Amino acid sequence: MIFSYLLPLAGLSTLVLGQAQQCGINGYDRGRNPAIYFAANTTAPQCKNICAILEGLSFATSTAEECLVYNVTVTGNVIPVISSPYTFYDAPCDLLPPEEVLKARQAEPSCNVLGYDNGLIPAYYYLNSTDSAECKAACTAQECVSFASGADECFLYNMTVTDTVVAMDTSPYAFYDAACEVPATPPTGVARRQVAPLCAQPGWDKGGDVVAYGYYSGITIETCKTACVSRTCGSFAYGSNTCYLYNSTVTDTINFDPTSPINFYDPACDVMTPAPSPTPVTPPA
Repeated sequence: MIFSYLLPLAGLSTLVLGQAQQCGINGYDRGRNPAIYFAANTTAPQCKNICAILEGLSFATSTAEECLVYNVTVTGNVIPVISSPYTFYDAPCDLLPPEEVLKARQAEPSCNVLGYDNGLIPAYYYLNSTDSAECKAACTAQECVSFASGADECFLYNMTVTDTVVAMDTSPYAFYDAACEVPATPPTGVARRQVAPLCAQPGWDKGGDVVAYGYYSGITIETCKTACVSRTCGSFAYGSNTCYLYNSTVTDTINFDPTSPINFYDPACDVMTPAPSPTPVTPPA
């Protein structure tokens, strides 16, 4: 067992009379009352015994076999978060069987819950101009436990929907646990041209409010077209191995200039990387 820190325990209070014990609460401490003791490589039974020896009022164990002891009770000190790797107990509690702790973390996913996050632990990542399918695709890292999509925005969270959402039917944001399937996005948003698309039009964007929302360098024109799949993508431009994505169609984006190295395309355009010019061969004399 590795002891990381140990603080004096003078003046510890006893459990509040009549206060219900809190046992097996997954979550995080609020940071107002830091742990008085921390150790790594410590099993849950060992942590409970250490809490008793130190006369702590609560303790926490983790999936990484960490042990934290507190001089305050769980009530008021812990933000409940189902997906947290930390499980908190008031000192007198019996430990929950490991399978019950695991089951609590693997509850059925909550999907398509309209609302807003509760602000306790804000989104750790934000993306603009994405639909729900793109938002789910962004939620692939181990830390991503849930995501929210709406109003062309995407928010990624490291806690479950249950721990994140204040439900509200009028919200434009739908929350999903990472395991959820997302509904197909309706064909709304950017209006697509109903006439023949404009393709390979040389020029520059109009600037001002008409600027690229996405920029990629070192890719092919085929990859650039593939990147323009979001309902928010109205056109793309390509030149010098650089790709630009726009919310508006070519007509609304471009200032035509035949000398520009940049060509603009509506999403329906067919594209092809031009083949290299053949090397002239001098016939034998």
